[in-house]
Amino acid sequence: MMQDILAMRPGGKRVQRIAVRTARNYIKQFRHFIRWLNMAPGFAWKRPADLEFTSIRIQQTPEEKSAIARKPGVQTYTVEEIQVLWEHATPLKRLLLLFGLNCGYDAKMISTLQPGDVHLHQRHPHAGEIGYQSSDDESWIFRVAEPFGGPD
Repeated sequence: MMQDILAMRPGGKRVQRIAVRTARNYIKQFRHFIRWLNMAPGFAWKRPADLEFTSIRIQQTPEEKSAIARKPGVQTYTVEEIQVLWEHATPLKRLLLLFGLNCGYDAKMISTLQPGDVHLHQRHPHAGEIGYQSSDDESWIFRVAEPFGGPD
């Protein structure tokens, strides 16, 4: 069937094999077309009763798998680059830089931070419960981060 041919990722005009994502999109469009054709009033063709769309695994070549494994992780800044950013940053931008570096916050998390989340110059409120020695010189941010894919 056509989707099996697409899953084998045949060559295209400019590439030896089409990309996995391209093959997946072609299969999706093919299935959508078959469903549409079956329901379209202007066509007499009907989907055969035994035609089922089962899941198809699109194979990657060993070279593609190893390329994914070799991909670098998260891009990071060197200490020297951070020093340059710090020297040229305004006080607000320094604060944003610190939220990103120390707390791992992105722009959305910083923008939704509430005053009640920040506790400046006070002991950790749960120091006794967690067995932490805290002093009034410390500051804390308590924030429940939304999981990935949460509401925007």
